[in-house]
Amino acid sequence: MQALGCPAYFLLIIGSWKVLSVPAILPPGFTRLKEWAYAGAFFNFSGAVFSHLASGSE
Repeated sequence: MQALGCPAYFLLIIGSWKVLSVPAILPPGFTRLKEWAYAGAFFNFSGAVFSHLASGSE
């Protein structure tokens, strides 16, 4: 994360949201909550890919 120019506390924020999404995705039911968790994960990971590509690091 430091190579992309993000502050260290950003890891804590993103990591806590990932940990909170696990109980939303694993149990059956709660379809609306799962939909939001999957959408959040998609935005998170696609944003990570694009910022990695934009930074030019390998």
